[in-house]
Amino acid sequence: MYQFIPKWRVGARYDWLTADNDISNNSSGEFDILAQDSDDPKRYSLMVDWSNSEFARSRLQYNRDESRPDGETDDQLFLQYIHSIGSHPAHEF
Repeated sequence: MYQFIPKWRVGARYDWLTADNDISNNSSGEFDILAQDSDDPKRYSLMVDWSNSEFARSRLQYNRDESRPDGETDDQLFLQYIHSIGSHPAHEF
């Protein structure tokens, strides 16, 4: 996360998992995907948010998920609006 000017922030995240699994007693084959040494799932995330007041924030986030077992990528786009209602330590209503 980096706040480059007041009220605006950007952020980035990278997730990566690797393992060398050896599953024994897996007669159903249900967990075969966990035993694949070549499967290294990854996810990239980028976000930008704008705080128009101390009570509200708008956020846009993009994720690229490369963790599916069929090799397909999943692109996700989120638009979020966060609004705080009620009393809190800074303001008691």
